[in-house]
Amino acid sequence: MIPSGVVVSEKVETDGPEEESPVAVPGTQVEIVPEISQVETEPAVEVNVLQGEDSVAAEPFNEEPFLNLQAYSAGGVVLGKSMFEIKLYNNLYTQTAWFDADGKRAMLDRSTYFTSNLGLYYAVSNQVNVGLDFVLRAVRNAPPEQSPLDVFRFRNSDSSRVAISYFGPKVRFNPIRSHKNLTLQTAFWIPYAGQLQGPPFLEWDRYQWWISVYYTALFARNKMQIFAAVEYVPRIRRSSYPILKSDLIVYNKALVSYFITRQVTVYGLGEFGPSLGLGANSASSYYLAFGAGAKYFLAHKFTFDLLYTHFVAGRAAGAGQTFNLGLSYVFKS
Repeated sequence: MIPSGVVVSEKVETDGPEEESPVAVPGTQVEIVPEISQVETEPAVEVNVLQGEDSVAAEPFNEEPFLNLQAYSAGGVVLGKSMFEIKLYNNLYTQTAWFDADGKRAMLDRSTYFTSNLGLYYAVSNQVNVGLDFVLRAVRNAPPEQSPLDVFRFRNSDSSRVAISYFGPKVRFNPIRSHKNLTLQTAFWIPYAGQLQGPPFLEWDRYQWWISVYYTALFARNKMQIFAAVEYVPRIRRSSYPILKSDLIVYNKALVSYFITRQVTVYGLGEFGPSLGLGANSASSYYLAFGAGAKYFLAHKFTFDLLYTHFVAGRAAGAGQTFNLGLSYVFKS
């Protein structure tokens, strides 16, 4: 049964641009689904590093050893040989508005998504890491006055759902041995739960192939860092949904960090993500977001990461905000 007053969202798949640009229908809720970067699954602000005993730290990080952990904390850095990392990144995305096909802000009922990404990594060498990702996702649609925290009830109903949405392998490596600041990463996410597109809508039912390029650089006497990332994400439709087209997302991220102490880092984040449909008459969209966060390092093994982001502009995209909590632990076998 649907509680009185709750408007259930309807998702309609078409073979044209309506797939990415839903249109409001009287008596229904338009549900703008946040892209991976909004919920997810692995933001650029995530990875900390503890070099293996036989690894060589790249200059200028060896001037102050504690920076070997902090300087690489922006993300996408290869662990030293025989190192393990366990990482849990949690993202709460909520919206009561969206940017329509003309980029104008329009009000909606509340849609809230919670995503928890568990990553397991092992360094087979100082240049190559392998790992696995597991993604748990929950959604709740409700009137705008209801709390976004209701998603943590983890119920399955006409207006809410929870499931393991994806899993998949990952490889991270340094393409140039003498340039540890440059890292490449590839991952392939496989849809796990059935009927991901609902109702209610949980996620696009597509395979996701992540192709990422990361670069970091220290400046201001090693007290500040800039991190840049470009991630290409082809999303390939599954045969069970023949009318759902494939598409390509390009995430562009920039992050500036300041190391206040050996344990505390603050940072600012900017991100722009266009999405291009693949095939005739496929829709395109984009979003622009900014955020701020802080990290706390404990004993060079534990990292606590808090991040807030706000989506300030877009087209056929959500106009929401995210609240993020990341936890990671690095150790040597």
